[in-house]
Amino acid sequence: IDFSSPYANTGKDKVDIACDVINEPIPVKNDTYDYVYTSHLIEDFEDTFKGIFEFIRILKPGGNLILVFPDQKKYEQHCRQTGQPLNTYHKHADMSRDFMINVLNQLPNAEYKILFESNCQIDYNVILVLQILKNG
Repeated sequence: IDFSSPYANTGKDKVDIACDVINEPIPVKNDTYDYVYTSHLIEDFEDTFKGIFEFIRILKPGGNLILVFPDQKKYEQHCRQTGQPLNTYHKHADMSRDFMINVLNQLPNAEYKILFESNCQIDYNVILVLQILKNG
């Protein structure tokens, strides 16, 4: 699931489902997938709750949600140290592991179990692998 043309002109990968997941519902039935993997996207959602809810909606009960996203403060520090420009699509100055756990804890009737997490142990990235036990 991605834009109909590659995000960064990195290749000619085929997109099975063309969708702007930030602004459109994912055109997939509830409880469809065993896992959802998203890397460096959720920080671009103005409404993080809505994005997480949508990812969980398309997961089968017991499925895994894999989130990879930057800790914004550490990311900004990295950019300052390396002279790299900031990604202007990031929406939350406080994006972090704790921010995401707070969003997850607000989901109605959803239960999850953390299977794996890395909170900036290598760089500025947070990795959460969650088993979604009950969909909201």
